[in-house]
Amino acid sequence: MDENLVEAYEHAGLKVRIEYDPMAHEINPRTEWDNFGTMVCFHKRYDLGDKHDWKSDHYNGWDEVYKMLVDEADAAVIRPLYMFDHGGLTVSMGKTLFQQVDADGWDWGQIGFIYITRQKLLAEFSRVRITDKLVERVVEIFQGEVETYDQYLRGEAYAFMVGDDDDDCLETCCGFYTVEHCKEEAESTAEYIMANRQKAAAQLLAAQAAMPCCLP
Repeated sequence: MDENLVEAYEHAGLKVRIEYDPMAHEINPRTEWDNFGTMVCFHKRYDLGDKHDWKSDHYNGWDEVYKMLVDEADAAVIRPLYMFDHGGLTVSMGKTLFQQVDADGWDWGQIGFIYITRQKLLAEFSRVRITDKLVERVVEIFQGEVETYDQYLRGEAYAFMVGDDDDDCLETCCGFYTVEHCKEEAESTAEYIMANRQKAAAQLLAAQAAMPCCLP
């Protein structure tokens, strides 16, 4: 049995394979991608979030870190980050699930914040002021970035391969952090390849039809 295989099926007349991405740990979305929010994390054992020069021992608790980010970094929208560490790492903007699993808090706790500066926020959305609706949109973006980072930490990433009936690989791509996104890209790729094949076949038939008859 192929341990990396997630799903195999046909789409647009081609074979699609969705697999776990064995190279997922090499693509850190906080260093390889451009991100909307900035993650400031502190941990004794793990290097988490984005690079920064702040030191945890300079602050007496998370309230002081929060105030520092607002005063010094001009954070306009800021939300806490929590991590559960038990047989693997998982991060979240909420702590409810962690509390349900570990009410005493032995394996989880706050590790930092995710924020965006006022200047960057207004520039990204071409606004002159920050509204409640805009804050809601920012939090949604934060949530997506945290979920992606969580999937990276848990090693949950996927790759696809599109092939033909001869099992020849026609296209492959990796680094997807949800099965849904991976399948969407795989199916779009299969449709593109098949459309090009059909176009080439039609052009060949048209060229053959236009050739003069060479009967004796």
